[in-house]
Amino acid sequence: REAELALERAERRRAAEAVITSTQRLAEAEAAQKAEEEAAEETARKAEEEAAAEIGEQVLSVARDEVAKNLISSRSRVINDFSLGNREDWCANFVSWVYKEAGHQFEDFTISSDHPWRERHGVSNRMRGGWQIPAVIDMQNYFVQGANGSDYFEVGEKDPQPGDVVFYLGSQTPDPSSISHTAIVESYDAANGTMVTIGGNESGGKLQRATREVRHGAMGLVGFGRK
Repeated sequence: REAELALERAERRRAAEAVITSTQRLAEAEAAQKAEEEAAEETARKAEEEAAAEIGEQVLSVARDEVAKNLISSRSRVINDFSLGNREDWCANFVSWVYKEAGHQFEDFTISSDHPWRERHGVSNRMRGGWQIPAVIDMQNYFVQGANGSDYFEVGEKDPQPGDVVFYLGSQTPDPSSISHTAIVESYDAANGTMVTIGGNESGGKLQRATREVRHGAMGLVGFGRK
């Protein structure tokens, strides 16, 4: 009888060890799969960042060329090129034009929201010219909705990077005559919490480079868009 009991105990021990081994193998397999998935996600994230950085440099190349021309004395260029012949607030027109010239235009986007700016300027519920989003609120919605793979993030969610589109809403925007404004990020200084932007229709209708505080609500700052 003792031999039988010993045999039973040995069999139970082997069965328990088999269960433990199986559980360990399953855990190891799950850990390996998770590591592979995390590595794939990291690779994809880096690829997205590199692609965004490349787009940013191409966008800035165009924007820097324009700001160097001191366009405050060239209203015809603002109206005819940036604004497609329309006399209107043109900060979003400039951003749209820069992205188009850089080869990354805003693809066709159906505008569904109502906004006083569009009513005042007689803008339809579609993009103009197949590339221009003339209202700041619509350009912001383009990114918020993730149109054509774009991304929107609020202040503090992630750091802005060169080429991002910055959005301001409120009574104290960089365009004193408007409650909404947009520009392009040229650089970001995390240590000082500031960024350099290139924007149109600022400080009396200028196209200019300016240093701005990166803080939610600073001059109406709300967020950023990234292609």
